[in-house]
Amino acid sequence: MKTGIVILNYNSIFLTRPLVEKCISFSSLDYIVVVDNNSEDDCNTLKLLSSKVIVINRKRNEGYAVGNNDGFRYLKEKCGCDIAFLANPDVLFSEKEIIDIRDFIINNPEYCIVSSKREDNSYGKNPLQFWKQPNYFECLLEASYLFRRYNYRRRRLKSNSIINVASPYIDVDVVPGAFFGCDLNKMKQINYLDEFTFLWFEENCVSAKCDKAGYKRALLLGEHLYSHNHISKGRGNRLFSKYNKSKEYYAITYLHLGFFRMNLLRIADFFSNFEQKCLNILGTVLKHR
Repeated sequence: MKTGIVILNYNSIFLTRPLVEKCISFSSLDYIVVVDNNSEDDCNTLKLLSSKVIVINRKRNEGYAVGNNDGFRYLKEKCGCDIAFLANPDVLFSEKEIIDIRDFIINNPEYCIVSSKREDNSYGKNPLQFWKQPNYFECLLEASYLFRRYNYRRRRLKSNSIINVASPYIDVDVVPGAFFGCDLNKMKQINYLDEFTFLWFEENCVSAKCDKAGYKRALLLGEHLYSHNHISKGRGNRLFSKYNKSKEYYAITYLHLGFFRMNLLRIADFFSNFEQKCLNILGTVLKHR
């Protein structure tokens, strides 16, 4: 059973190259697909490292889901892979994680997406491990900066309290998108990641698609661990309007909101975008004082 990995690159060749070099040494990986999302990097040089490396150069940056789906489809249709991994360039993991997640997926056919516990340089001892798909009221309240801060902290603390169990794995609702393995046949059946999101909410969307198809998600516990070393702190603030756009798409597509509730959410997000712009300006002023 062939296994591949997709690494989405956007102006981060300084991280992508070391990760590719590490993955080349993993005998458990048959193919390494690097998708360059129309960045300024020259990723074609990575093909010289090994015959296992394939580079896909996109002519437009259409976001996280579209870029990773290009890699998934290549692994499935061109390479004949049944198992695929997705990894951001700023994650670190061992071959043991690849092997154990792959074997779990093979031996548990009811699961589509599987990951493991993680460390996160942004949140110390309490990184977000998983979360439940947000409902309408959560989407609405997230228009408030204070609620977003509170809700994210609540999610982090709750997820970390749950993973401290003796079980080798737990079923979860939404798996973070920085690193996971998946059954490519099942991903193809649900049409991969939802390409109507540019950034954010793609994990919630694919979780909802798995639920509809009857597929589970899991997190391996015990000694299983990967690290997410964020390189883009602050970028989320600059692209915040895209967050709300993806949230609104998720709400109307997967929560099936009616006219009144959908327009109430759009109004709340309009003021949310204005609030975030003000916070960005204030942060810039304070930074340069």
